[in-house]
Amino acid sequence: MAIPAKKNAVTQVNTWEKDLADAAVEAAAQEQGATGGTFFSLQSGQLSFDGDVFPNNEMAVIILDSIKENILYKRPYDKDSMAPPDCYAFGRDEKTICPHEDVESPEAELCASCPQNQWKSNPNGRGGKWCGNRRRLALINAGSFVNGQFQAADDPEHYQEAAIAYLKVSVMSVKAFAGYVKQVGSALARPPYGVFTKIRVVPDSDSQFRVVFECLGNVPNALMDIVIARHKEAEADIEFPYQPAHEPVVVAKAVVQPVVKRKSKF
Repeated sequence: MAIPAKKNAVTQVNTWEKDLADAAVEAAAQEQGATGGTFFSLQSGQLSFDGDVFPNNEMAVIILDSIKENILYKRPYDKDSMAPPDCYAFGRDEKTICPHEDVESPEAELCASCPQNQWKSNPNGRGGKWCGNRRRLALINAGSFVNGQFQAADDPEHYQEAAIAYLKVSVMSVKAFAGYVKQVGSALARPPYGVFTKIRVVPDSDSQFRVVFECLGNVPNALMDIVIARHKEAEADIEFPYQPAHEPVVVAKAVVQPVVKRKSKF
């Protein structure tokens, strides 16, 4: 079913097309030099959501928003630990990004001047930064792949109601994301939320796996009012902090109810 065009579509294009181009420049500039939500998993290089793996390790999405995320773990890595980073920060400008207000012992007032955010600060001797410079992306599902061909969801209500989920882009994949943002902005004059994107996880000899990004085409003009509203929603919510670790609460004679695994809606 084709997406019905709105009667005033031409007027709307004139209204927001320049806004998209301006946002593209702003998003690209953000990449120069470069749990309050539900997250995708990239464990062992397998893309999954709520326990369900994605065929061919790829998915079609709209990237509603992205922020820079700096995280520092001083203790040894433990994949089973739910403890938050020792220090973390979110922001859009490298010059002003600073530790989140919920961090108990921030390493510095500004990340730019933090000793742990400098090259060769990593205590493992590899010469990198001890603080990991990552990205957090807010995504909604945009459709599926049928015999390798992208088929966009064609119901406007899908884009209105699709749940927002989040993806952490690791240090080794940040450069690919930054390049993708600038490429889309230069070639199409659109920010990431103005296009459909294929996100794929591929093997990598240096870092086990990497995340790569591919443009699947412009979001149709008839959907842009909805998508811009979802972008603003994501923009307002994306900087939610890490949840503090809590000691388990023991209740005498507690009756343990079976956990019913919900079906993923992404």
